[in-house]
Amino acid sequence: MTVALLCLPSFPSCTWERTCRRSCASLWLKQRSCGDICVPKYNLGTRNFMTYNALSVVHPAATKIATGQKTLEIRSWKPPTLPLLNLLIVENHRRLDREGDIDPEGMAVALIDIIAVRDWTEEDARRDGHTFATGYNAWVISNVRPIHIPFRAQAERMIYKVEAPDEVLKTEQ
Repeated sequence: MTVALLCLPSFPSCTWERTCRRSCASLWLKQRSCGDICVPKYNLGTRNFMTYNALSVVHPAATKIATGQKTLEIRSWKPPTLPLLNLLIVENHRRLDREGDIDPEGMAVALIDIIAVRDWTEEDARRDGHTFATGYNAWVISNVRPIHIPFRAQAERMIYKVEAPDEVLKTEQ
């Protein structure tokens, strides 16, 4: 895997792409010698790309999904089809409440499968330390594959498409 050289004005020898310091809680980000919290920027060249269905999840919930600490994703809506296999989880830092909201600073952190959707229960809420409200769906998460080196991906509402090079989506097994 080749890392692209990226010259940042304050650190011209840094070969890493700067990202928001608040993302440092994500497990995969590295503290570089230049002091920035960084993620690798790839030289994509001529690579094989695949298109994935993606779901944006607000931090820290996406990190909890990637580490297996979160087994249900609570949504007011249901996915268009089931099972939903190889769903790319994109972590972002703000809620996307309105139609057309996007967050270009998202970070792809895991591939998962959604095998079922059921009603969210008071027991689910109690177990996960949340306040229960009726009318929500619990998406059952399985086959979690954290992405070995997360990459930047735009966060959008609902299920959307993300293209990514094959080598970037190598997951930890």
